[in-house]
Amino acid sequence: MKVAVFNNKRYDREYLDAANASSSHRMTYYDALLELETAAMANGYEAVCIVVNDKADAKVLDLLARGGTRLLALRCTGFNNVIVTGHQAFLTREAITTICETTINSIDEFAGGKPLSNEILVRVEAR
Repeated sequence: MKVAVFNNKRYDREYLDAANASSSHRMTYYDALLELETAAMANGYEAVCIVVNDKADAKVLDLLARGGTRLLALRCTGFNNVIVTGHQAFLTREAITTICETTINSIDEFAGGKPLSNEILVRVEAR
């Protein structure tokens, strides 16, 4: 699966690549934040991976969907309007490894048509 990874650091790339070693996802890394002005960079990507500072509001989600994105993978432990159970210390080697492995596992499940073990359903309403 083609995955656009926004707003990443060197350690994100390192750990995502390590977690993806047993999978065949094609990761493309963008230093830019995901927001309305950069959403078109994800055109043609089936999955987009973001973190807490990226903006995935209704307009951005609409642009992503129109560009072919079917999965939004979050590599974070939580942020406004999303509740994720289980806390992990941030920026430890173990936490980053777990976050990246969970992200790749979710992409694997989605690509394989399996139920998502970390699925969060979001309803977007037009305003």
